[in-house]
Amino acid sequence: MNSFSAQNFAHDQLLPFLLNPKSYPHRPKHVRLVQTHASYVFLAPPFVYKVKKPVNFGFLDFSTLEKRRFFCHREVKLNRRLCPTVYLGVIPISMKQARLIFGEGDPIVEYAVKMRKLSERNFLDTRVERGEVSVRDLERVAQTLKKFYEAQKPT
Repeated sequence: MNSFSAQNFAHDQLLPFLLNPKSYPHRPKHVRLVQTHASYVFLAPPFVYKVKKPVNFGFLDFSTLEKRRFFCHREVKLNRRLCPTVYLGVIPISMKQARLIFGEGDPIVEYAVKMRKLSERNFLDTRVERGEVSVRDLERVAQTLKKFYEAQKPT
């Protein structure tokens, strides 16, 4: 029986693993960490891995592994509606022979949303800074969102 369990896993053990390019199956040249109040986002070109922090803000509860797994799958399902080629799936992070790995192992200690990395050159804030956003661009975005929301069923 494995003496290591997901319950006694210290979340901060993930950071060195996820910051190390050698940890990733595709071996990126570098990994950059961006943090939000609720997530760690690891930019490992050509992919991005988003790990939810074990936090509970009341309105947002990622306090257990099961909740983080649920919300990772939910994020992928919801965001694929507008970005089907960006959201690639949910990847377990596990222990295998006392080492962290991407993929199935025993036990699974965390989950990550895997996404295709987009060019930051095309982010709206970057394009605005360069003066490359037109009224027509914004109208196209608004029209796309309008059609999307009109097609949604009320909850």
